[in-house]
Amino acid sequence: MSASSCINALRRFFAIRGPAKQIRSDQGTNFIGACRELNMDKPSSSSETVEKYLQEHNCT
Repeated sequence: MSASSCINALRRFFAIRGPAKQIRSDQGTNFIGACRELNMDKPSSSSETVEKYLQEHNCT
């Protein structure tokens, strides 16, 4: 999933469920793959984009 796809999924989720304070992962293979794809273990523009979006919505 690209950073923009991830942000769009979060926008849809927040629109339906309301803003989230915290998002947790069970470290499932989909989340591990997404983390690797976004290089969230290392700073990158994709992960920074998603992190910035979450910070703007007060979500950790």
